[in-house]
Amino acid sequence: MAEGLIFWRARGSIVRIFGLKMGQPSRRGKSVKADIDWYGKEMSRRIKEVDWDKAKADVQRFLRPVDVKTLELWNKKFFLDCLNRVLHER
Repeated sequence: MAEGLIFWRARGSIVRIFGLKMGQPSRRGKSVKADIDWYGKEMSRRIKEVDWDKAKADVQRFLRPVDVKTLELWNKKFFLDCLNRVLHER
């Protein structure tokens, strides 16, 4: 995943991941250095803000009954662990 981000950012593209825009000035008008460190910090912040019970309830209706059990994994620790693996694969 990190390689894909680097590929598109190197070409000057704006990348939006989970509502995070990479490659645009911040709301305060300052330029954001959208690198992998920024991505890790912002994703971590977003993961910590999510109401995971609400997110599971929102997604459940789109899953097949056999796949609903996978939602039991969805929590802050799980997604922070996933993020940590992605960030350290580079």
